[in-house]
Amino acid sequence: MKLLKRVTATGNFIPYIDGLRFFAIMAVVLSHFMTYYEDRVTEIPNPIKPIVEFLFGSSFSGVMLFFGISGFILGLPFVKQYAYGGNKVKLKSYLFRRITRLEPPYIIVLTLLFILNILFADKGGFAELLPHYLASFFYLHNII
Repeated sequence: MKLLKRVTATGNFIPYIDGLRFFAIMAVVLSHFMTYYEDRVTEIPNPIKPIVEFLFGSSFSGVMLFFGISGFILGLPFVKQYAYGGNKVKLKSYLFRRITRLEPPYIIVLTLLFILNILFADKGGFAELLPHYLASFFYLHNII
């Protein structure tokens, strides 16, 4: 089992959280698979679909569970500081770690989808998609 244990930056590991993450991810994956399968192949037999939905929930419940887990994990350092008198959270390094973990994959996927849309999708050319790309790059798309 030690081979399956995740390595975290702080060395802290809560196996129950990874178990909940499994259910959150499986809810989304299975929900998308069942929708794809029903749209392109055939209807899923009656006893299977209710069992899967009972065990894992819907993609909405999986996403909400994942957001709840993320909020819990992100709040732990502050709970340790204020409730248990732990080490003071260095906000600058805390935020820097969040940004360096989230921004690179976001920028890579955003750029990849931008290029793929230009090359393969019928969503307009470079000039039409560039403003959308830049607005999303700077998190201004909803405002604009």
